[in-house]
Amino acid sequence: MSYCGIIKGYWKESVAYRSEFLMSVLIVPFRFFILIIIWSAVYSNSASDSIGGYSLSSMITYFLISSLVFTFIYDTIAEELEKEIKKGNFLVFLLKPFSYVKLGFLKKIANRSFSVIIEVIPILLLFLLFFRKYFVMGEIGFFTISVLFSFVISYFIYLLIGMIAFWLINIRSLAWLMSFGIQLSAGLYVPIDLFPPVIRSFFNFLPFQYITFVPTSIYLGKYSADLSAGFVSSVFFPLLIQIMWIFGLFVLTIIVWNRAKKRFSGVGA
Repeated sequence: MSYCGIIKGYWKESVAYRSEFLMSVLIVPFRFFILIIIWSAVYSNSASDSIGGYSLSSMITYFLISSLVFTFIYDTIAEELEKEIKKGNFLVFLLKPFSYVKLGFLKKIANRSFSVIIEVIPILLLFLLFFRKYFVMGEIGFFTISVLFSFVISYFIYLLIGMIAFWLINIRSLAWLMSFGIQLSAGLYVPIDLFPPVIRSFFNFLPFQYITFVPTSIYLGKYSADLSAGFVSSVFFPLLIQIMWIFGLFVLTIIVWNRAKKRFSGVGA
């Protein structure tokens, strides 16, 4: 079977569970309503119209874009891999012509492309319908490239988390805790540039900010679209770092995956 055929099969599987996707369409707008109330109160009590370089509109737009990015790159590979290992079904994937790593990525492409239609676009339209005055139009081209890079980065990160199950078997609580830490350090709850310098410096050594914070910052024009201000200040620098993280995480994934398969075979699976 070709890659397109596999993606098509996973697409049909996603359609069967469309009700799960529709739930976020109902929940996310309510979340934005709460965020608008909270941040409106924060800005009304602030002596300045800007907090950390964000106006109220750009702050609300930040949460909209970062939420949509996270919805698009959302990954369940860690939970799925744990389930296959725990039930002993992982052996089946060792006999298939395509590796689990490839199949998982193809499934994510199908699943998340479906989410664009049934989650991302409806949520964006609802936001524009009810909260249009808070929307800030930003950079689309480089933003799109960065989101595609974050799509790959997130897959390797959550796959690596899932591989812990080869050693610990039950990783549900650990995976939840790690996922929360990733979302926090990715800037999903608070923009990273609002954290104290020490914490921001620590986050710079991790790949997580390149999942949502960096793409959203590119959208909001936090980076120059040319080299007039220098390479580090340009949009090309974070894009280069994303490429480096993709390569580094890919190599790490291959190393851990090969050891994980040996361990699975070694316990008599």
